[in-house]
Formats: sequence, structure tokens, C-alpha cells
Amino acid sequence: MNDLRTIIYEVENGRARITLNRPEKLNALSLELQQELNEALWEADNDTNVRAVILRGNGRAFSAGYDLTPLANRRPAPEGDHYTAVYRGGRTFDDDAWQLERAQRLRMAIFDMHKPVIAQVHGYCLAGGTDIALLCDIIIAADDATIGFPPARAMGSLPNQMWVYHCGPQVGQAPLPYGGHGHRCGSRQDRARAEVGTGEPARTGSRVAGRPDGDDRLRAAERE
Repeated sequence: MNDLRTIIYEVENGRARITLNRPEKLNALSLELQQELNEALWEADNDTNVRAVILRGNGRAFSAGYDLTPLANRRPAPEGDHYTAVYRGGRTFDDDAWQLERAQRLRMAIFDMHKPVIAQVHGYCLAGGTDIALLCDIIIAADDATIGFPPARAMGSLPNQMWVYHCGPQVGQAPLPYGGHGHRCGSRQDRARAEVGTGEPARTGSRVAGRPDGDDRLRAAERE
């Protein structure tokens, strides 16, 4: 894949690594990033050399959520600019719903593709970041991971229901009344090493891909 501006795409040992690459914005999900992520996911699914995908973030966060900067900078179409005026903005409820549905179509590639996707979560994984991570087949969180959905205080309902799907109705509804300030992952099953490029995500990806790099027990079992 060429000319990627917001993600990094790499293939090695049967694993495709997709890195969200806007560290200066804590990997906020711009429309361009979401489109490039969608293309990279389908590229990995179509590549017979890839058997598993690892999705991670560059810098000190997995993703801090959706990039709202374009909304703040949006200007009305100049008078007489009929070409720009035909496209949806954010002026009506229907426009807003349409934009949410477009984002949902882009990220659902994670859920719909044939190959497993592993989320390598560290730092902030908030709002839209959880929309991405919770669609993955496996989530491996670092000790410093903070996972939550703060906008739930104003929204009332989340863009998708993957919280309920994974956690059940009681835990899944917790972000709604309390605002989902963020949960620090540091105990029991939540704990896992997730260093960039090494650690448990790479080992899990190798097992899923059938390439047990660095695991002598699996290598011995393979020889048998």
C-alpha cells in the first residue's frame, strides 16, 4: 500500500501490523485515518501471506477518540457554491446520523473480515478508540491502558453496542450514567505486556498466524 498518511502498514511472518500514526493528536480518528484503516484491513484480508492482523497506536495512546477538529472548523458553503452545498454537513439530525453510519461502515471491516484482528492497547483508548478496539477479536491491554467513553455523559447511547456485546448489559451500560471516565487496566486478566512491536500481541499474532516465533514449546509441538 502506497501514499498512506495516517497509518503504517507492515507485513512480517504472517502478521500484518497496522499502526495508527497520528501521535501528535493521540491518534484521533480523522475521516482520512478511518478510510485508510478500512483499506488496510481489506488489503490484509485479501493477502494470502497474512493470517492475522495486529492493530496498535503510535506514541503514548492507542486512540483518544474521534477527531472533532473538522467539526469546529466547518464553514458554510459560500453563497452560490452549489457543488459544495449538495454534500451533507452537520446541520441536521439526519446529517449527523448519516455521518455516524458512514464511520460505522468503515470500521465494521474489523468485524466483517475473515482474518482475526488483535488490538494492542496502551495509554488512552477512549470513545471512538473503543469503537475500534471492541470490534477486534482479541484485546491485549498494557498496564497503563485507560479505557472509557467520556462522551456518554452527553450522548445517552453509544454509537455502537460492542460494550454490551462484550461485557453484558450490566457492565456494558456502566459508561452511560457515569460518563465512562476510563478504567485503568492493571489487575487479573486485564494485565498483559503490550510493548510496541514485541510482547504478548506479537506472540499471540504468531500463534494465530501459525508462526510461533520465539516460543520453543510451540516449536517442539510443531515438530512432533
